[in-house]
Amino acid sequence: TYGNKFLSYVYNGRIYTSIDTNTTTGRFSSRDVSTTYVNNKGTLSKRKLNRFINFQNLPSNEIRECFLPDEGYDFVTIDLSQCELRILAAMSKDPILIAGVSGKLDLHSTLATESYRIIYNDPNFIVSDTVNKHLRKKHKPALFGMIYGAGPKRISEVLDIPLHTAKLVWKALRDKLSVAFEYLDGVVKQALKDGYIISNDLAKSRYILSEYNDHKDNGVYYERTHSVIRTLYNYKMQTTNADMIMECLVNINEFFKNKPAEIRLSVYDEIGYQRLKGQDYIDDQVKDIIISTCNQYLSDDVQMECSIGIASHWQK
Repeated sequence: TYGNKFLSYVYNGRIYTSIDTNTTTGRFSSRDVSTTYVNNKGTLSKRKLNRFINFQNLPSNEIRECFLPDEGYDFVTIDLSQCELRILAAMSKDPILIAGVSGKLDLHSTLATESYRIIYNDPNFIVSDTVNKHLRKKHKPALFGMIYGAGPKRISEVLDIPLHTAKLVWKALRDKLSVAFEYLDGVVKQALKDGYIISNDLAKSRYILSEYNDHKDNGVYYERTHSVIRTLYNYKMQTTNADMIMECLVNINEFFKNKPAEIRLSVYDEIGYQRLKGQDYIDDQVKDIIISTCNQYLSDDVQMECSIGIASHWQK
């Protein structure tokens, strides 16, 4: 996708994507689009237009170097730090998550140590940002998978461990973050009962479980209930994240009026813009806008943090 095929999408000297905002969580989705045509049988068919490419999962900084500012400008990337974990910490009030996102605890090392002591049957095994660092990185998808509703089978795949061991790890992590998982379990249970879920108290985006409700009302089991439950686990985090980013984009765009700066892109927890070289004061003010905007969605004990990267191209 991002090798020679990436370059085949060049059109008028640029590469384009198609942005879709009509998603379950409100996050921007980036993809190609389909076009309808009359096939050889005289009926309508669909095929990809092959004009737009997915910009969401760019694999490396080498590809990001294709995204350039105008001449005389710097490309500034602001990355929201641990955004969804902060949202979950603020909503659930889990003390370990709060300590992790506030810098009082190395959350990923703590949880990875917990898991690998079970995996290696070694109560003294350590994972940190200096000791067994590769395992710390490998463990992150296990944590995010679980808060998005993943079970032992997925943990087994991510950590490459037997299923019976994964069940022990899964239980240990849920026990460690018991307050957060009790909150998530409660959210899912209430949503299934109500037939809908609300993102947060500020934006109040609502997702109606239409097909699930239809089956429930008719006393018929919905075969995709498991998929609905997975969506409900991550809905509040991802939708609140999307609400934050969209409000940040609106506020930043307003701030940029009559300034030598322009928003260029937004991907997940990143906002990229260009601004005239030497106008560094803009970056600190944009950061303040982002933090104050995001903090509206959080709580007094959980505050947003973000990093600023300045380069001649988009960088991670």
